[in-house]
Amino acid sequence: MFAKEDGKPMHHRRGFRKALTDALAAAECPTIQIHGLRHTYAALLIAQGESPEYIKRQLGHASIRITFDLYGHLMPDVHKEAVQKLESQVFGTA
Repeated sequence: MFAKEDGKPMHHRRGFRKALTDALAAAECPTIQIHGLRHTYAALLIAQGESPEYIKRQLGHASIRITFDLYGHLMPDVHKEAVQKLESQVFGTA
């Protein structure tokens, strides 16, 4: 997201935080913490219908369970779809 003056990736957490704060101030946006960006990214991926496995990989989670534990409440269609599949198998309905 941000690079050092020489164009190389920024790895130092404090420098990254300052760069984010400066960029938000320059854009006249409210302050947001770095972790808030991560949650926003995940929520946007969910809202556009990306698969949980894709979201897991994008966020670098070790298991899908972590992704569902953190973001499952934002995936109502996943729950609805699972119920419909189960109903179809049990009752033979579409």
